[in-house]
Amino acid sequence: MKRSVKRFLCIHLPVLAAILLYFLLPIRCPILTFCHVPCPTCGMTRALFSLLKLDFAGYLHYNPAALPFAALVLFGVHARLIPWPKRRKDLILIFGTVIVVIVYILRLHFVGINI
Repeated sequence: MKRSVKRFLCIHLPVLAAILLYFLLPIRCPILTFCHVPCPTCGMTRALFSLLKLDFAGYLHYNPAALPFAALVLFGVHARLIPWPKRRKDLILIFGTVIVVIVYILRLHFVGINI
């Protein structure tokens, strides 16, 4: 098998396995379960499913940072394919992370910690 195919499978198969586990097992966020405080990614799966159903109110209710976070993860995983300077890629990742953290803090402040 070519090296690029192996790399592709090593990156994408764990993601597919995690998605399958999510549907097969009733998994809750471990941080929310043990610490009773939602993590920055709590509600993102439900938010993205709401967005797929074109339920924009549900998307905003569950986690408005879901789409930027998903784009950030895809960009981070496939950044080597984009012919931009490393500094530009790093700035995009840092800026995206700051946005997700700001949305998380605002959600904790305005919505509370009940997810």
